[in-house]
Amino acid sequence: MNLLQQIRTAITEEHYRISEHANEEMSEDDLELEDIVHIIKTGKIRKRFSHDPR
Repeated sequence: MNLLQQIRTAITEEHYRISEHANEEMSEDDLELEDIVHIIKTGKIRKRFSHDPR
């Protein structure tokens, strides 16, 4: 199982936590948890940044 599948499984089984920082960022971007869950469950990885320090 690849990492994205593991994350999707955790979301489906509700085995995850949202940090205070993530909540702040979502609020600043006018996003709700349901938006993030939907994106993770249905989205695709378009590009990987192998040299991104984050």
